[in-house]
Amino acid sequence: MNEPSIMSEPTMLMETDADDSAGHLLHFTVTGVQYCIGIEAIERIIPLVALQKVPSCPGYMCGILNLHGLPIPAIDLALLLKLDNPDPYTLDTAIIVCQGEPGMGLIVSEVKGVIPFVADDCYHYSDDNQQQSPILATVFNAEEIVYILSTDWIVGKVAVQLNKTILSDNPEKDMR
Repeated sequence: MNEPSIMSEPTMLMETDADDSAGHLLHFTVTGVQYCIGIEAIERIIPLVALQKVPSCPGYMCGILNLHGLPIPAIDLALLLKLDNPDPYTLDTAIIVCQGEPGMGLIVSEVKGVIPFVADDCYHYSDDNQQQSPILATVFNAEEIVYILSTDWIVGKVAVQLNKTILSDNPEKDMR
């Protein structure tokens, strides 16, 4: 498995071997806090690019990126997660492009790499909490606490807010 890196060219993530007993997580930071998501949710990692601003969108939506002709909403995770003192964008700032319809770009402070994941080595939160929290579980990596994020929660939260924004701008539109 190749570890992703921030380069001038987008990084594609390879599938893990089916017989691999441990999964893999992409480890990254957002405003100094350690997070990760399952690599199966990731299409690619790209450097921060120019984004097309979208009027009337929530503050965490930085704009739309054009990914080979596909419009991908770019979400600043620091703002979405309501973290204090978001980091300014630097050369290490990356966009993690998540798979799905629609795709979504998550702006993070820095991508650290791929780490192995064994479910028995983490603390899982209750199913009730998963509906309200973006955190699925915590895991320790080199004596640091790393939070495992739910991409489903992020996509759901953003989709609901964007639908509200679009409908409030034009009440006659029906977003189904």
